[in-house]
Amino acid sequence: VSQEPVDAPLTDSSPEDLPAAEPRARRQRDTVSRSAFLILLSYASAITLACLWLFYQLQNAPLHNLERLPDPIDQAEGGTPRLTLVAVDSPMPTGHTLALGQSRKFGHIRVTPLRVSRGSLGFEALRQLGGGLSRKPIGPVLKLHLQLENDSSDQEIAPLDRTLMLSRRYDNNQVLANNFLRAGKDASITLLHDNPLEGNWNWKGQEADQVNGKVLEPGQSFQTYLPTGTDGVGDLAGPLFWRVHLRKGYSHSGRGVTTIFEVAFDSSQIESEENVD
Repeated sequence: VSQEPVDAPLTDSSPEDLPAAEPRARRQRDTVSRSAFLILLSYASAITLACLWLFYQLQNAPLHNLERLPDPIDQAEGGTPRLTLVAVDSPMPTGHTLALGQSRKFGHIRVTPLRVSRGSLGFEALRQLGGGLSRKPIGPVLKLHLQLENDSSDQEIAPLDRTLMLSRRYDNNQVLANNFLRAGKDASITLLHDNPLEGNWNWKGQEADQVNGKVLEPGQSFQTYLPTGTDGVGDLAGPLFWRVHLRKGYSHSGRGVTTIFEVAFDSSQIESEENVD
């Protein structure tokens, strides 16, 4: 019998074509190394912690001091309201400068500045003292028209009243107030019409200048306006800012909480009214 080796035909078991080689290579390609996995996990955890920290900071950010001003009615001593004045050049908190037509919620009150108009200012008697009292209109004045809505579910709120709108302080021949109109960055201001706080005349159709203001029930809204006086109105031109002192609700202790906001507009946006005296 020949002992010479016999050339055997190639089969599937040849080293060049072993069946186990391909699955092993595929597993190697599809598997992430342990070190890479740990790096990815650490990165994801860091991102999650950063997002949680940012959310916590936003939820617990301190309020700007102008967002929580005391209510002058609550500060009354001996029946005289104490007004916390805000400097004319104080920067507004974020979101406290509105354009005409823009809506923003301050506390429980949603504010929408509708327009600014130029026209006459009429009056109506707060109390009819023994007869039909009348007073001649003045003008022209500028009026900031606002829509105010009580967005609270359980508070009755007067967003504006005579105390908020008409309180002033006299200091070194200067008249200081929280409601005024100014041109650009000018330090000089145009005040609201000087209606005596204890006087018997209301601005006609304004509604908010009753003794206790216009009280809004939850979900209720109304439109009102703030008028300037007549002095210097014709000289106002270019960018203008109208500052308003607003009651935005009540704290848990029952005290009123007020704030300041401004409406930014241009003199070209002022609308003319009919029958300007």
